Amino acid sequence: MKIAYIYDTIYPFVKGGVEKRVYEIGRRLAKKHEVYWFSLNWNNNGDLKGIKLRTVRK
Repeated sequence: MKIAYIYDTIYPFVKGGVEKRVYEIGRRLAKKHEVYWFSLNWNNNGDLKGIKLRTVRK
């Protein structure tokens, strides 16, 4: 299954409660599924413990 999170910031670059929660859930889901995290204005396209990071720019 492909799962996409869309949120404006990424943990660990911003250490807020929502960011940490999305990261922890996404990390666990990434063990069996394809997880993407779409975020604004971060130059961090890559992989974060199985979560594929993608930057969406205006």
